[in-house]
Amino acid sequence: MPNENEKHEKLAKDKLAELTKQREERQKKNAEARDAATDDQSGKEKTKEGDEQAAKDAQEAREKADAQAKEDKRILEAKTEDLSEEDKTRKVELDKLKDKGTDEDKAKVLKDAAQEKINSRIGELTSSIKKLESEGSKDKQTIESLKREVDGLKNPEEAKKSDPQEVMKKVMSDRATLHLEEDKGKPREERREISDEELNDWFIDDALKAQIWMTKHEVRLSEDRKQLHTLIEAKKMQKDIQDRQAPYVKKINEAHPELNTTKREDELIAEGKNPTEVHNTLLKENEKYRLADAIVREHPGYLTKDNGPELVVQEMEKRLSKKETPKKEDNPSKDEEKDKKIAELEEELARRDDEDGGITSTRSAEKKAEDKPKSDIEKQRVVLAGKAGISEEKLAARVEHRKKRGLM
Repeated sequence: MPNENEKHEKLAKDKLAELTKQREERQKKNAEARDAATDDQSGKEKTKEGDEQAAKDAQEAREKADAQAKEDKRILEAKTEDLSEEDKTRKVELDKLKDKGTDEDKAKVLKDAAQEKINSRIGELTSSIKKLESEGSKDKQTIESLKREVDGLKNPEEAKKSDPQEVMKKVMSDRATLHLEEDKGKPREERREISDEELNDWFIDDALKAQIWMTKHEVRLSEDRKQLHTLIEAKKMQKDIQDRQAPYVKKINEAHPELNTTKREDELIAEGKNPTEVHNTLLKENEKYRLADAIVREHPGYLTKDNGPELVVQEMEKRLSKKETPKKEDNPSKDEEKDKKIAELEEELARRDDEDGGITSTRSAEKKAEDKPKSDIEKQRVVLAGKAGISEEKLAARVEHRKKRGLM
C-alpha cells in the first residue's frame, strides 16, 4: 500500500519536526532551570522565615475578608431605613462595586445572581411537583423527571458525576491508566497505551511505526467511546426505569418478602458464585422467584413499564392460587358420584339382561362374537355407558367381570 505508507511517512516527518523543536526548547528551559536552581538554593533558607510570615498574614487577611463579606451581605439585604449612617455609606460603596468593582467582587455578584436564579428555578419545580401530586397525576415519569432536575440543581457536583459525558471521560481516563500500567513490559507495537514521553522518543527512533501505532490507537479509542456511550445510555435508562418502579417494588417486597432476594444474592456472591450461578440457585430454591422469572420471560414488556413489577406479581398470585385448588380428578365427591352412576348402570344392564333372557357365553364364544355386529342390547349398553362417562373399553371390562361372577 504505497499511498498509505506515503501518508504515514508525511505525518511522521511532521511529527518528528515538531518533537525536535519541542526537545530543543525543553533542553534550553532545563539549562535555565539548573542555573536558577544554583542561585535559588542559597536564598532558600533566607526566605523560609519570610514565607511562614507571609502565610500567616494571608490567613489573617482571609479571615478579615470573610468577616467583611458577611457584614456586607447583612448591609445589602437590610432595608435602608434600618441602617446606621456608617452602614448606609457602606451600602452606597457596595452598590458602586457592582458596576466598578474588582474582578473578584464582580465574580461574587455574578455568583450570587446565578444562585438566585437557581433558587427561583427550584421553587418553580417544587411547586409543579406539588401541584401534580395533589391532583393525583398518573404521569409519574414527569414527576420523577422534575424531582431529578431539583436534585441536580441542589447538588450540582452529584449531577455532574452522573452526567454521561463526565462518566465517559472518567472511565476512559481510568482505563488508559490501567492499560498503561499493564502493558509496560510489552513491545511498543503491542501496547494499548504509551506515555507521552515514550511516544516522543519512539517518533525520534522510528517515526513511521510510531505514526501507524497512533492511527490504530485513535481508531480503537473511537470504537471504545461508541461502545461506552451505548452502555452508559442503557444504564441511565435502566436507572430511570428502576426509579419509576421503586414505589411498586416497595409494596411488593412488603407483601412478598421472598421476592426481595438482595440478602440471599449477597450471600451467594460471598460464596464465590458468579451472576449466572446466583440466578440458577435462586430459581431452584425460591418458587416465587422462579414464577416471576418465567412471567418476565413470557412478557418482556413488563420490564420497562412503570407498574411492570405489579403486573408480574398479579400473574404470579393467579398461578399460585391455581396450584392450591384441588384438581377435579382428586375431588372425592366426584369419584363417589361416578361410582354411583356405574352401580346404577350395572343394575340397569342386569335388569335388561334378565328381560332379554340372559346372555351366556364362554371366552371362545365371546371371541367369535367380536367379529359379529353388536346386538340391540349391546348398543344400548354403550349409549348408557357414554352418558355416565364410561368408555366402551371400561364397559367391556365390567361386562366380563359380571360374567365371571355369574351375574350375566
